[in-house]
Amino acid sequence: MTLKSVFKRTSLLLLALAVLSAFAVPAAPAFADNQYNIPEDVIYVSDLPDISHELIDTPGITDGINQGLVGDDPKMIVNGVEYKKGFCTHPISASEPSVITVNIGQYSDSYPLFHVLVGKDYTTEAGGPGHPFKFEILADGDPVYQSDALELGQTAEVFVDVEGVGELTILCSAAGPFAWLTTDFVDACLCKRDAMPDPPPSAPPTDAPATDAPAPTGEPAATGDPVPTERPSKVFISDLSGITHELIDSAGITDGINKALVNGTRITLNGKEYDKGFCTHPVSADTPSEIKVNVGDYSSEYPVLHLIAGKDDSTAGGGEGHPIMYEVLADGQSIYLSEQMEYGSEEEIYLNVAGAQEISLICYTAGPFAWLTTDFADAYLCALEIQEVRLAAAPVKTFYLTGEPLSVNGGELEIVYSNGYTLRLDVTENMVSGFDSSKTGTQVLTVTYGGAALTYEVNVDPAPVTKVPEATPSGSTQSTSGNTGSEKSSTKGSLSGGALAAIIACAAAAVIAAAVAAAIIAKKRKKDNAK
Repeated sequence: MTLKSVFKRTSLLLLALAVLSAFAVPAAPAFADNQYNIPEDVIYVSDLPDISHELIDTPGITDGINQGLVGDDPKMIVNGVEYKKGFCTHPISASEPSVITVNIGQYSDSYPLFHVLVGKDYTTEAGGPGHPFKFEILADGDPVYQSDALELGQTAEVFVDVEGVGELTILCSAAGPFAWLTTDFVDACLCKRDAMPDPPPSAPPTDAPATDAPAPTGEPAATGDPVPTERPSKVFISDLSGITHELIDSAGITDGINKALVNGTRITLNGKEYDKGFCTHPVSADTPSEIKVNVGDYSSEYPVLHLIAGKDDSTAGGGEGHPIMYEVLADGQSIYLSEQMEYGSEEEIYLNVAGAQEISLICYTAGPFAWLTTDFADAYLCALEIQEVRLAAAPVKTFYLTGEPLSVNGGELEIVYSNGYTLRLDVTENMVSGFDSSKTGTQVLTVTYGGAALTYEVNVDPAPVTKVPEATPSGSTQSTSGNTGSEKSSTKGSLSGGALAAIIACAAAAVIAAAVAAAIIAKKRKKDNAK
């Protein structure tokens, strides 16, 4: 074989290898630690573009994408194992979760399973147990997984079917005190279904009893069956049927259900956009807007109403000086009335609506009739539990006279929910029982709310009695004080005051007539004498 032929064959071999290598799929790094032996062909969602991450606003923290939140060399370490891929996050507040949103639409058909390992970051070890968190996974806005509360040292490894999903969302919430809540979502990746081995029958959190574990969402085996989901953690009332909305009648506005009033854009409150909720505007200066929703099918299982209220960002042009007020009714009974709210302010509330059939949201004009578009964002029913109800302030009025009505002015309750949220609520008359103003003495009144019964005392004193003398009829017989009835008053037959006045008037008239007659006679005599 000549040198020329050897060179020719070698060149052809190298060309063939180059062509083959061009079509080869590069292998992804293997997982650091997992119980499913995940294959190498995965797509890490933390490496994808267009990631948004809303988390606690604290100086010095990173974006938490493929790194920890703090330090010169921020790391993601869960139970002693360091991970290079994933997200590190922290809830925004005690009542507002952190939100990680990733566009996966380009890959979710070919890689239809989402995997993630979740646990508290090593930086929370100083806080110890007692600061649990919860997380939720949404696929195109629909809940597909909700965890139980997880403590330091516990982890949950989850597979979720996301075939055909465009947007993946991860929420991380406080499930106890708002401290030591930095959480890692590591090895967050998309996997191929047919490459997955059958998982073990159950996957409890590591280093934790199985009873504390969030249940797996289903077996992600190569069957192609949809993965069953757990019961949703909330029900958005703006998604329910039979909603009525009475608002200002103006050309070009929408119905304000899950969208803004103008152009149908997203609801925007203080710079944050919401996909769910209501946008409204009072009908007129004297007539409020009203949104009515039938919640009877859900209010027993989801007994707490949550919403965030404030003036829509479209009212920025009006600035301050155009306040609104709003009220929440359950079956026609007022359960919350806000203070006046200006542009830029907002409030988040949780209200007990257990068993209610209809919820009404009413928006009032509290100033000039302009720039009043108002949002009720993230209006949903949830299964939060009331942990404690306290009588923060007893009603001011505690002393009554018999016959006086009950007054609850100044009475306030403080309600603490299972997520740590605290609400102060005015005491209303329909919360109070045991008051009877016809009975004197000390009474113990009971204030009932959310299954809790609280008491305070009031005193009822006799009202003073004022005696009114009776009028004596004309010609009546009147007994003298001390008489037994055998003796009669010497005034028998005397005239009443009215009759006596009439006689005096007649006498006066007679005197005047006599005087006039005398004057006429005297004048006549004078004329006769003059003749």
